[in-house]
Amino acid sequence: MGLIPALIRPSLDNLQPFEETVEKRMGNLRVTGRQISLRPSPTTGDHSRLSAWAMVESIRDIPPQFEREKLADFMAAHIRKSVEGHPELGKYVKSFQDKQTEETSAKLVSKVAQYSSKHLDEALASDLSDFLSSNFPFTLFDEFSLFRRAYARFLATIVDAREKLSMHVMMAHRSRGIQGSKMQLQHFKEKVAPLLVAGDLAWLSFVSIQLYIDIKHSDTYGDLGTDKPCTIDKLERGEYDRLFLELANHNDDLRQELAKFVPRGLSEKPADVSIRVNTAWLEMNQLRAESWELKA
Repeated sequence: MGLIPALIRPSLDNLQPFEETVEKRMGNLRVTGRQISLRPSPTTGDHSRLSAWAMVESIRDIPPQFEREKLADFMAAHIRKSVEGHPELGKYVKSFQDKQTEETSAKLVSKVAQYSSKHLDEALASDLSDFLSSNFPFTLFDEFSLFRRAYARFLATIVDAREKLSMHVMMAHRSRGIQGSKMQLQHFKEKVAPLLVAGDLAWLSFVSIQLYIDIKHSDTYGDLGTDKPCTIDKLERGEYDRLFLELANHNDDLRQELAKFVPRGLSEKPADVSIRVNTAWLEMNQLRAESWELKA
């Protein structure tokens, strides 16, 4: 939770072109030239806290044992801890935090995309297990599945778009100098902005409904994030329905924005899941349809 947008978004849409003079030796000659590089501009603010505040503020039904500000502080600390201590991604996050360059930010985006693809099967199987041990409607876990698949493709799309961007910026710099590279970068930002917004909103809806379920089943801050039996009966149904509808709508928006981009290697897109997991989801959908027919 909070692993992706808290650091990846600013590492992408804050990119700026930097031109520098370099010297190279060619035999006995010393050649001076200019080269372009992309770097994230200096960022301000705690992105983990911004993510945490967005989660808390998106929930209207906060139980009385929690205060919004303290809850946001707790979630911000949880996000930072999960990011910095992640066994597979922690070192890339630390490299980016220590030195915010195009290289470290690109590596971070790429590694998170690889991680999401690698663990997609596992995450979907976990959602199925949670469904079978709860009384929440299958539609909730179906939307979780749609989000996970779409977000895996979203990350792959961003990695692909960024690689193309670097190439286009260098070509523009060779032909039109620093102004040309700035124009190319601005064009990229305008093109990718709706996709980034859709990704942020889908992610926020995804984590917010999970946080809502968690706080409604927790008595103290220490209970948050721990495994516990959950039931839909403890939720305020109007609030649950609102959060669920937001997740469904933002999932749709994200998929529509993704349809505008066609990453390279589409036949090997990371959103593919194993036949066993995919079959299980299809079977659960069939059971849901048969249940509706019996009720009718």
